[in-house]
Parts: sequence; C-alpha cells; structure tokens
Amino acid sequence: MYLRRNLVIVLAICAAMSAPSLVGLAGASCLQSESAPPASASSQARAMGTVKAVAGDRITLGTDSGAEVTVLVLDSTRIVRVAPGQKDLQDAAPISLQDVHAGDRILVRGIGSAGGAVQATSIVLMKQLDIAAKQEQERGLAEAWRGRISQGR
Repeated sequence: MYLRRNLVIVLAICAAMSAPSLVGLAGASCLQSESAPPASASSQARAMGTVKAVAGDRITLGTDSGAEVTVLVLDSTRIVRVAPGQKDLQDAAPISLQDVHAGDRILVRGIGSAGGAVQATSIVLMKQLDIAAKQEQERGLAEAWRGRISQGR
C-alpha cells in the first residue's frame, strides 16, 4: 500500500516535470517507460526504482520491474530531492550526486542507449530514511484510527 502510494506520487512528479498542462498524458508515458525498451539509440528514456550502488558518475538502479539499469550522471544533470507525499517539484531541493546512496528511490529521465543504459538529464530522489519515516508516521495514524474505531469513537 505504501509503495503504491509512493509510486503514484513519483508518477505525479514525473508528470509535472514532463509538461504541467498535460499531467494525464505525461503520467501515462511514465508508466510505459519502464517496460518499453528505447526505440532507438538516442530515444527518451525513463527509469524508476531503488539505487543499488553509486560509483563515480554512474548509478546502478534496480527498477520496480526487476531489471537493472546503469545511469550515467553528467555535470549538466539536474538532481533534486523531494519529500514523500510532496505533490510537485515546487519545493524540491537541488542536491549533488554525492547525496545519492544505495536504498534511495529515484526517477530518472534521459536519453537511452542500445545497451540499456540511460544518460540522465534529470533525477528526482526520495531518501530511504524519509520514506521509512513517512511509512512509520502513517502506520501510527492507522493504529490510532483502529483504536478509536474499536472504542466506538
């Protein structure tokens, strides 16, 4: 339930990044990107998942579908951090590649290559600790409501 909610939030952020006036269409393209391989050597690509490793200017990403993607981060790549539950990129904080660690969730947009790698133009990150704190907060709220319901309030 929590992962599905975070996925919806990340898709909304992807839509906002793509074209704010076309939220529905951009969100649909985010859904297609992970399962559809790049059509040509220089096509647009998106990948979403959990960071497995960061080495130099490369991120190894484990996608939600189970595939592994190598992400090449350039000096021009825009990397931002969002909090879980954030609906858009308005309050996103710019960060550097050194702030990306294994276990973090990222959404990558860029140019796909024939080998399955992605040359990133933008990366949206949610820190693993932020996600865990949000899930714990939601569990606490759910337990409080269950307690109130069982007491008849």
